[in-house]
Amino acid sequence: MAFNPLSLAVGLAIGIFALELDFQIALNDYLAFDVVPAFAYYYGDWVEADIMGGGGSLGLRIAPMGSGLRKLYIVPRVMLLHVTGESETMSMSVTQLTPNIEVGYAWIWGHFLLNTGGGIGYNIIVSGDDIYENSTFGNVAFMLNVSIGFAI
Repeated sequence: MAFNPLSLAVGLAIGIFALELDFQIALNDYLAFDVVPAFAYYYGDWVEADIMGGGGSLGLRIAPMGSGLRKLYIVPRVMLLHVTGESETMSMSVTQLTPNIEVGYAWIWGHFLLNTGGGIGYNIIVSGDDIYENSTFGNVAFMLNVSIGFAI
């Protein structure tokens, strides 16, 4: 199980409380399931409404060097996210599906785990308003992962 303190710290600095727990279930030295439930709450002066969301992702962690959860990894995954928001003047509900890929490196010392990685994905609006229509990058999503955790 891993936790992403970078996501939490950056989020809190800009007004987003985000909590992600990353579970990796090894199948063998080359493959592991990657399951990530997530929750987010947006707050601060920049947010025009009370916005919260939840979802998760499912991926297949590939260790091309046959090193299990250690060393180089590639994770193709699909994320499903639902966000709702409400204020005196508006109401929104958006569900998005994001296929993405992450490439990174993992270290394990005893039971201590450190993951670092980055990736790219594409946000597909399944239902609700297109919240990316005014975004600089459109529906493209960039990811950065620095997570710490406990390996069993």
